[in-house]
Amino acid sequence: MGGTKQKRTVSVMKLKLIKEVTFLSSRFNMVYDKTSSGGSFSYATREIKIGTKNLKSDPAFVLSIISHEIMEAILVSMGARWDNTRVEEYYHFHFDHQTFEDMINVHTQVLIQFIQTK
Repeated sequence: MGGTKQKRTVSVMKLKLIKEVTFLSSRFNMVYDKTSSGGSFSYATREIKIGTKNLKSDPAFVLSIISHEIMEAILVSMGARWDNTRVEEYYHFHFDHQTFEDMINVHTQVLIQFIQTK
């Protein structure tokens, strides 16, 4: 995930770093990297990699990386992400409102597993 880190104001939140997620009949292993602050996913290896370098200082930022990678993997699974082969890692997303609603429902069901409530 590219871009700059944005400061977030969030009450104390703890994340559960779960070992795997399943959505839309696909299971992915979660891989955490304490030296990185980015993220990526691969269908070839069925892995979602999350940088946890900022976990203690900014768990909301780490959650945004988790959210980004999971949402993108969901969009690929639903056939809504298209690669622009002229430019590396330049993707287009195209979907209708029903697909958007379905995607949000799947995303919420997965993301809630990472939020520690007690």
